[in-house]
Amino acid sequence: MPVVVILPNNNSNNNSNSNHNDNNNNNKEGPPDEKLYEYIVEFKSTVDVDKKVKYLEQIHKGVVKYKYKHAVKGYVCKMSKHTIGVLLEDKDVLHIERDGIVNIAIHEPEKITIEEKKSGGEVNSNLLFGEQWNQTITNAVPKLTDDFSSIDCYIVDTGILPTHQEFYPGQVVLGLNAITNAFNSQDNNGHGTAVASVVAGINVGIAVKTSLIAVKVLGQNGSGYYSDVIQGLDWIVATRNRNNPSIINMSLGGCKSTTLNNAVQNCITNGITVVVAAGNSGSDASNYSPSSTGNALTVSAHDINKTRPSWANYGSVVDFFAPGVSITSAWFTSPTSYSQLSGTSLASPIACGIAVRFLATGNYSPYQVKEYFTKNDIYGEIINQGSNSPNQRVYLNTSPIPCVCP
Repeated sequence: MPVVVILPNNNSNNNSNSNHNDNNNNNKEGPPDEKLYEYIVEFKSTVDVDKKVKYLEQIHKGVVKYKYKHAVKGYVCKMSKHTIGVLLEDKDVLHIERDGIVNIAIHEPEKITIEEKKSGGEVNSNLLFGEQWNQTITNAVPKLTDDFSSIDCYIVDTGILPTHQEFYPGQVVLGLNAITNAFNSQDNNGHGTAVASVVAGINVGIAVKTSLIAVKVLGQNGSGYYSDVIQGLDWIVATRNRNNPSIINMSLGGCKSTTLNNAVQNCITNGITVVVAAGNSGSDASNYSPSSTGNALTVSAHDINKTRPSWANYGSVVDFFAPGVSITSAWFTSPTSYSQLSGTSLASPIACGIAVRFLATGNYSPYQVKEYFTKNDIYGEIINQGSNSPNQRVYLNTSPIPCVCP
């Protein structure tokens, strides 16, 4: 019998753009004063989701918010305990879990430093590693001949400001806004724009001209819900251009969710590389999602001294470390504004950018991308890497990246 997983709502932040309200409902299956929470129901992969939704709506008067057909099979619905009990008897149900909160993986976001840099001016970056740390990325990474536009990179985040000077005209596509179920995924928080610029910005990015697709799953305060994130992943699997290599960056996280992890894994099974932030709780990343997804590239952070900050998550699910302290990135307040941010949110897109550079050299699977990092990373230099963490940090090879995988 499937198990109901109750995700604790232990975060006081609520997404102001979300309609997830724990209001009373006229569903006749529960007591009149029973609060009805939204639950995510995951079915076996062979299930006809439309038939399951029709049954729920007709028999149990449930109102379905989302139907998932691609990353996972399932739906999201407010339901009573009675309805949950009935669904638990359905042999096609794999999991039922209460919807939970996810947040951006930024450490102390209130300490963001904002500055304006006019187009054409030098933008100093702390993205670089080793002796190059204090150089500008423009001088360290070949830019003029770089063109990674054949790679589709999905930024699952707060949206992107497409008019920022870090992006070429047409480089950013505003994809799904899962919060409103529309296609206006402009950034009103800043986090998604920062992350996108670290992947592919003209001055501060690793892989210039990468095709960026904004998938907005987090609201103005940087919070959202698992159901929105899964909806974003479902849309990616359904609509991606299978002729182009695809990669997803997820600089977000929350408590562990079986269905979210399954959705991430199914993206990987569908040939999409997924890079995720390890999180900033200073604890084992295996307790959180999506960082606990086994085949994702889970990235923790180190500082300029190659030391893991106390807030950076660790553990056996971490694949490697990348710079994540005082990283210069684009900001959303104007086309010329920049920020300096710290968090595994910034380490993840650095790794994502390096993965894009590798994907541009051949048609590689997510498993071959992971093997590339294993063979090309630097070992033995991370200080205080944390229990069971690999002592392994990413290396940005500025010469043409060799094809090391069969």
